[in-house]
Amino acid sequence: MPKKNPSQEEIYKATIKHLENQIKVLEITHQNDFEQLILTNEELREAEKRESEEKFRDLFENTTDLIQSVNLDGSFVYVNNSWLTSLGYRKEDISNISIFDIIHPDYHEHCKEMFQQIMSGKTVNNFETVFVSNKGNEITVEGNVNAKYENGEFVSTRGIFRDITERKKAEKERKNLENKLIQSEKSTALVRVVAGIAHEINNPLSAVQSDLYTITQYAGKLPDSKQQQKILKIANRDLEAISRATEIVLAMKSTHRPEEWHLTDLNNEIDTVLTLYHKQYKNRIKITKDYSSLPQVNVHGNDIGQVIGNLLMNAIDSIPEKGEITLSTKEIEDYISLSVKDTGGGIPEEIQNHIFDPFYTTKGVGKGTGLGLSLSYQIAEKHEGRLYVAETKQGTGSTFTLELPMEVKK
Repeated sequence: MPKKNPSQEEIYKATIKHLENQIKVLEITHQNDFEQLILTNEELREAEKRESEEKFRDLFENTTDLIQSVNLDGSFVYVNNSWLTSLGYRKEDISNISIFDIIHPDYHEHCKEMFQQIMSGKTVNNFETVFVSNKGNEITVEGNVNAKYENGEFVSTRGIFRDITERKKAEKERKNLENKLIQSEKSTALVRVVAGIAHEINNPLSAVQSDLYTITQYAGKLPDSKQQQKILKIANRDLEAISRATEIVLAMKSTHRPEEWHLTDLNNEIDTVLTLYHKQYKNRIKITKDYSSLPQVNVHGNDIGQVIGNLLMNAIDSIPEKGEITLSTKEIEDYISLSVKDTGGGIPEEIQNHIFDPFYTTKGVGKGTGLGLSLSYQIAEKHEGRLYVAETKQGTGSTFTLELPMEVKK
């Protein structure tokens, strides 16, 4: 039988079916393309995020600032390379230490207070503290610290610090120089004042001394009598007092010198100090001088006079009642030396290593600052010399020796 041709209606139905199939294919293709597009965009965002994180990580790891994040319990969440390098730790060490292991003990309480402020939501700016490295070196830092929160809960602190150790040293040196300049100006002004006072005192002393000499000469011509002897006794006693006052005035001028280097005779320096401290030892302690002929030595201001005064007072204070102090000088090769020997109680063995420490004193409250021997030790070093205990024995006394080079490299 011949094949029957499809009717018009059947052609329409077949065409519609074909179109529907084509549409489904297109829909599936478009859906796949859309899903692929979404996936591509997500990958792109993830890549951008990774790139951004890498940039920040690179910034954190290569900055010279010290960056750290610390948990509530004080353990470290994160530290950067500069932090590790400056403090001398390895990454694997961080899990075994806490924030208080790297903060100087003197700053623990201050840091605890700062921590409480941060937990309350405050950002602490220009916070200064001292870190301690793995090797014990102190590092002064300054930085800003704030808190990190997750879901409204405090999680950790985030801090960025800058090493300001060298800056603090420079500031300290500048301050020391400023203080030295101020002290030098004060010293110069004091020298002028003392010189003026000495001049004003010397003039009337000279006039009284001259009149007393005239009185003694006149009284010497009077007939020998009790009245004559009384006049001569009073006049001679007053002449001795004036002579003593003149010595004190000269000693005052000698001890107030400008803060500069100059040549001096060590024996004369000792005599000047003995004159000024005469009241401290008279009628109680015998002073014995054993001087050698010495060349002049280069000294700064009245520094050496201060050392001699400290050694003399130390010897005087060590003698409770009566005793003797011997001051000996001699020349040894390129040095000259002064030894101050006393018959006091000696230095107990357990404190011998501390006597030159600042503020260390065995004297009662209000009787000593503990700075005399410490300052004297520093002055000896400043003059490229040394100060030491040459001999000591409990119950028999001590000997302190000061050695000074004849030439000082200023």
